[in-house]
Amino acid sequence: MVKRTKVIVSSGLGLGLCLLVTAGAILIHHLLLPLLPSLLRQPFIAWGVFLFFLALALLEIPLMIYGLRKVSEGKSDKAATMTLWGNGVFVSFPVVYALPNLLLTNTALIWLGVLISATSLLRFTSSILFLPSPQKT
Repeated sequence: MVKRTKVIVSSGLGLGLCLLVTAGAILIHHLLLPLLPSLLRQPFIAWGVFLFFLALALLEIPLMIYGLRKVSEGKSDKAATMTLWGNGVFVSFPVVYALPNLLLTNTALIWLGVLISATSLLRFTSSILFLPSPQKT
């Protein structure tokens, strides 16, 4: 079952990257907060940005799983490699959606960005459960 291991490794690398960038953004937020005013100071605006990006992060999961499955079924020699790279990017991408809430809100609402980043755990689980093992790599 070495092939299943490659899917788990690519998902784990994506999850680790997401965790690393989230921690770095929180550190940058705490270092720069005294210097820069928060742009999403109003809770109403911060919640609106949060709900928009959370919906995007969640709605993207079934579409990307379907797309990665189709790529893995390809006849090309690079199909398995592209599936693994795409899986890593797919799992780590929620941090991009979380950055506005992580960097631009006040400290009391920074957890909104952390919650969006946590959707990478759902992506990690769904990729392990629903992606087929690559046939060649």
